[in-house]
Amino acid sequence: MRNYIATLNNMVFVPPGSIYRGSKKFDFIVDDDKLPEVCKEKLLEVDETAAVKFKKGGESKKTRTELKKAGQPEGKGKPPKVR
Repeated sequence: MRNYIATLNNMVFVPPGSIYRGSKKFDFIVDDDKLPEVCKEKLLEVDETAAVKFKKGGESKKTRTELKKAGQPEGKGKPPKVR
């Protein structure tokens, strides 16, 4: 299991269970170690023990696995506004 924060390609389905983190970034969990094809750019990759496997320079957002380990809420609980 891997937890990713990534930007997605245009006009694609968002992976199920995703959390929008702002600035076109989505936080989602994948069961295998392969990144889904809908991703445009991988920004952060974390394994199930919250150990960072990949981090793009300047990325400051935290994945839900890291937040859960720190005892913080995973998200705000409201979906993004759709125009």
